[in-house]
Amino acid sequence: MHLDTQLIDDLIRQAKAGSEVALDQLITSSLPRIEYWSNAQARYFHRLRLSCRDLTQEVVYIAQRYFHQFRGENTASWLAWLKRIHFRMIQAMVKDKKSISTLPIDDASTIDNSGIDPNIWVSRETTPGSMAALREQSDRVKSVMKLMDKQLEQALIHWLDGVSLEQHATLLNTKVHNIRYLRIKALQEFHALWKTLKLKD
Repeated sequence: MHLDTQLIDDLIRQAKAGSEVALDQLITSSLPRIEYWSNAQARYFHRLRLSCRDLTQEVVYIAQRYFHQFRGENTASWLAWLKRIHFRMIQAMVKDKKSISTLPIDDASTIDNSGIDPNIWVSRETTPGSMAALREQSDRVKSVMKLMDKQLEQALIHWLDGVSLEQHATLLNTKVHNIRYLRIKALQEFHALWKTLKLKD
């Protein structure tokens, strides 16, 4: 699974300079690698009745929202940072499965050597990738979905229903990388609306 290191390095520099477009492209370009890591957990997750797709969603969300905490400058450090997030999310999901709502933090006032602020590991109940928990709150989910852009809403529904990137691309007569980008945007909008609705309660 090859990544164009020159492209990734350039996107990192642009994203660090404040380009939202570059950050979106960086996440989209990295998504196949994240999915590969998640799918490697398939047998283990199947046994625990956890979703590899949810794991990927969580990693994408954390990486996008907390990119400002990434301290590296190149592809190698970027992948190491993503891998660390991925590992921490596996821990969080497994612990959550055992009815522990938050990932234990040794010292919430420090940043560990991964460069990730431990305070981001909040209850999975409010993270957009925790769709199993969200499905249990169907009224709120439906309210949020109705507020979404219709194209993004449909993209999120396809993702949750297990429609593959290739199948989704065929449905919309577009390329797979466009579907990756669309799904990330849908996830971002869902989270923003979910958070807004929660604050109003």
